[in-house]
Amino acid sequence: GNMADKQPSLPFKPQLLPFKSTSLDNSLQDLLIKVRRKKVLGVKYVRKFQREFLIDHHEEVISYKTVSPARCGVKREKVTNIRFSDIVGTRKGLSTDTFHRIKKKNEKEGKVSSSISPQKCFSIIFDHRKHPHQTLDLVCEDTDTRDRWHQEVRKIIWDAKGEKEQNSQEEFLRNLFKSADKNDNGVLNKIEFAELLSNINFDVKESDIEEIFDRADKNGSMGVDEEELKEIYNSILSRPDILTIFNSLKHKKGIPLNKLHKFLVETQGAKIAVKECKDIIIQYEKKSKSKLFLGWKGFLEFTSSSELFKMKNDEESPSQDMTHPLSHYLINSSHNTYLSGDQLVSDSSVDEYMKALEGGCRCVELDCWNGPDGEPIIYHGWTLTSQILLKDVLADAIKPFAFRTSAYPVILSIENHLNKDQQETMANHMREIFGNLLYTDPVDETRDCLPSPEDLKYKILVKAKKIRKDETQEDQEDTENDQKIQDEQSSDTKGLVKDPMHDKDVNRKEAEVTKSEALSSLVNYCEALKFVSLDQERNFWQMFSLTETKGLELSKDEQNATKFVQINTTNLSRIYPKGTRTDSSNYDPFPFWSQGCQMVALNFQTEDDKNQHNRAVFRQNGGCGYVLKPEYLTTKVSHYSVSTATYETKMDLKIKLLSGQHLGKDVMVQINLLGHSVDRSTWTSSAKMDICPVWEEEVELSVRRPELAVLELKALTGDSKTLIGSYSVALTMVKRGYRNIRLENYDGMKIAGNLFLLLKL
Repeated sequence: GNMADKQPSLPFKPQLLPFKSTSLDNSLQDLLIKVRRKKVLGVKYVRKFQREFLIDHHEEVISYKTVSPARCGVKREKVTNIRFSDIVGTRKGLSTDTFHRIKKKNEKEGKVSSSISPQKCFSIIFDHRKHPHQTLDLVCEDTDTRDRWHQEVRKIIWDAKGEKEQNSQEEFLRNLFKSADKNDNGVLNKIEFAELLSNINFDVKESDIEEIFDRADKNGSMGVDEEELKEIYNSILSRPDILTIFNSLKHKKGIPLNKLHKFLVETQGAKIAVKECKDIIIQYEKKSKSKLFLGWKGFLEFTSSSELFKMKNDEESPSQDMTHPLSHYLINSSHNTYLSGDQLVSDSSVDEYMKALEGGCRCVELDCWNGPDGEPIIYHGWTLTSQILLKDVLADAIKPFAFRTSAYPVILSIENHLNKDQQETMANHMREIFGNLLYTDPVDETRDCLPSPEDLKYKILVKAKKIRKDETQEDQEDTENDQKIQDEQSSDTKGLVKDPMHDKDVNRKEAEVTKSEALSSLVNYCEALKFVSLDQERNFWQMFSLTETKGLELSKDEQNATKFVQINTTNLSRIYPKGTRTDSSNYDPFPFWSQGCQMVALNFQTEDDKNQHNRAVFRQNGGCGYVLKPEYLTTKVSHYSVSTATYETKMDLKIKLLSGQHLGKDVMVQINLLGHSVDRSTWTSSAKMDICPVWEEEVELSVRRPELAVLELKALTGDSKTLIGSYSVALTMVKRGYRNIRLENYDGMKIAGNLFLLLKL
């Protein structure tokens, strides 16, 4: 720990060394202190390093320079570059795990650090999928410097968002070129060019690379520049599928304005005026003479990059009626939100709450335990997962991030292992930190249903047990927490450690009764009640939680399944993973959505297909975290069944798989329909060995419950069936016409791979 103290402390004003930068226009350069967590021989500590930082808009990077100690009289300099495209956020103050560690250490040692004051600190947040360190934590000389950097980074993120939305082939090629140009001289030599071809899965013999390189190097400079790369790329990637469309529309040399307009309206289903079509021709037809014809090259670029050929334009704002009772919506929900990895030894992190809330999650879990100095802590009890302070989570994550993505209510699912005093502390923290964001009105018992998301805009609700006068202690104790424990014990007790507060071995994570009136008074429309049976008496504001196992058990019996669906029309229910999933794996959420369960909680930290399906479902309705259930799951009708489909409308979907790009040389495509049990089906294409596979294969799907359905497309290697990339979309967001499907990894990161389809609804 004391290594941190030997580092320089602010304020400082040493001379800035010049960066080797192509341009310093609009650049920002300052000496800042970089704060980093280190781990040596299992001991965690924080170090501070003084570095020169530069924002270089020309190169689109933030750079910082490290000068190594002189060896043989020579100082060695290393410049680290962070690409603008890897940055997803910036936060003022001490709002990351690294800064929390410092704050905690200083509080413990009774230190007041003037250098690390919230007014001088900010953090740059990276896309965790691209960057080994999730944050760059910086201390500035003063508040003005901090604010200047914070604003500049915010502007970078804003500008990058606009570019990402274009997401055109041109941007793809620019990034491809930049990453291949290792020595940064603006041209690719033969080795760099060969590596680039291999990066886009263009598998050719060495002798062919020589020939392609010479073809590309038109000016004989022994190198391929960015323009030459674009030309050779387009000539290598022959697109017979797009040429067929072009030939069907062209008149003489190109596509006339009226034919383009008719095609976009009738085939693509676009709401577009003739004037906008004229603008398209001007934009993509590089030759200025022809203003009313779209030629082959322009049409190829238009179909490859325009939004009009993408599957979905994310709805900017909620489009559904938000005035139904809460029980009428699916609610985007996270399980053990605090964990960054598995359930036994991973880090608990304040950042995970920020990520979940920014991603549209509306129900997060707080696993609360008695902590030292009377302060409640959050961690996965009796395991080796690290611990974080409850008040840090409330103040630094939930309050600032709750309503950044969505205005609709956030529900805090409390797993309560606190004694009475610490329950009081938790309740006080919530009132003090959240202020009027906390919804504390008692239940209005004259109502006959839950309030709506619209009624509860910008409100935080607490889901926990209340002190109930009519209930025995035993009744109250055995709820979600204990069910979770029994589940874990019957199968797996590894990873359990000693009770940190009482230093005795335990084999049961006892759930505490709500003993504090202060906590009980915060609970209103999300009152947790122990689940006894589907027939037990419960008021509309009382809800229950079930493990996935118990939830599936209920749906096996047709009579119980129908009851469960009907309860979910008026009451909330939460499903969570069984305790044996110590690796943080996820269950299939569709059976529970099909039963009308609102909070189907998943381990968000796990990169898997289940989370991709969850993102697809909640991309509907403007990504606000609430999706209105279909009418048969919100009205108390008796004919809906979880195992058969009756009284429903049928939707037919024809998908023609035309071609693929950047997928490798041996590839097949799997199309899965997910949703209600009657709708689940899988179709697989033939395997193709071409660099630009053309399939022209068709599948017809008949969907009985389209409102619950998700379409999943997977590109797999033909031999080992290894996943290349996949894409999931809710059926309600599927658009007709020719569509480019840009594939992703399970973490949501787009890859180069693309599928080109024709859809008919």
